[in-house]
This record gives sequence, C-alpha cells and structure tokens, in this order.
Amino acid sequence: MKVALPIHGMNSRTAGRDSIDRAAYGMAVDIVDADDADYDFALFMRIWFFKRPLIERIAGGIKKWLDDDRITEIWLPVHSNGLNFALQALKLLQKRGQRGDKRIIIVSLSGCANRKVNTDVATEVHNWYTERDGWLKAAKCLPSWTMGSFGLGPYRGKSKNVIDKRITNHISSHSQWFKGHSLSMTIKKINQLISSKTK
Repeated sequence: MKVALPIHGMNSRTAGRDSIDRAAYGMAVDIVDADDADYDFALFMRIWFFKRPLIERIAGGIKKWLDDDRITEIWLPVHSNGLNFALQALKLLQKRGQRGDKRIIIVSLSGCANRKVNTDVATEVHNWYTERDGWLKAAKCLPSWTMGSFGLGPYRGKSKNVIDKRITNHISSHSQWFKGHSLSMTIKKINQLISSKTK
C-alpha cells in the first residue's frame, strides 16, 4: 500500500488545505494523510527561533507510516518550505535509528531549500522547478536553513537521488501548481510518476 503525506509551506494559516493538500487528494495512492504532518501558524513562526517543535511534528507524522506494516511506500508531496522541513524530519528519524529502509519518495513543487542540500535520507527526490518563480528568486537572499532556491533550477549538490524536471508549460508563479487548470496538470503528472514506479 502507498500513502501520501503532504507537507505544506508558509501557508500555515490554512494548514495546506489551499495548496499541497489539493494535489495530494488527487494522487493515485491508497491513503492520503493530510493531517499528521500539518502545523499551525504559531508553530511555523517559532521556526525562526526554535526549529525543533515543527520538525518533531513532521517527523512524528512520517514515523506513523514507517511503523505501519501495511505501507510499502511513502510519498511526500511537498511545496515551498515543506521540502526543507521534510528533509530535516527524515534526518532526525535517521539520527534516532527510526528511518528504516522503507521507500520514501519526495515530489517537490517549487521547493525551498539550499540547492546543494544533502537529500540521501529519501529514496528519491523529484525536483519540479520553474525559473519563473519570483518567490524563490527572492528566497536566494534569505537564510538557507529555512528558505533557499532549490525549486528554481536543477539540483547542484552531491546526492545521486535527485531527479530534476523543468515545468514551464503551466507554472509561472510559486503557488500556481494548485490553481485551476494547473492543479489538474499537477495531479496528472504526479500520477504518471506513481504509475511509472509500479510497472
């Protein structure tokens, strides 16, 4: 069985309901868990000073499915800062000896992280990027531990599990992935990826 655990970015006032959750509910998986990795605005604001509570929250959501014997594959659709937080949560689980060897596939949509970040804690990281993302252009000037321009172009680090995919035909802004026709195209592309992994 496959589970999708969406991890949202700065839109914590709605806990991702108007962004990554919309894509996750269209994914061709057995279970969509749109709650266990959510965090509210208050917890997000603490990231600037105290990272640990937010990362613990996401790590707990992932561990729930790592411990579930029914699940063979965990899909993490992430948007914006959700990429950085997902990687930090996986590194925390690995440090504790709780990561295991279950397949974890990250699909990053306009991900905010350092473009050289180590991604080895995931099985695969699909970097779907567009050079037209104005938010990520601004993010290059901000602290890389919570921001970064990962989703602005190809990966530049040493990890071998990143698959870059340039998306320009229907994405021209940071959150357009989840609006109108772009949302259906986003879901279609994710499901094509899922299907390619089951053949």
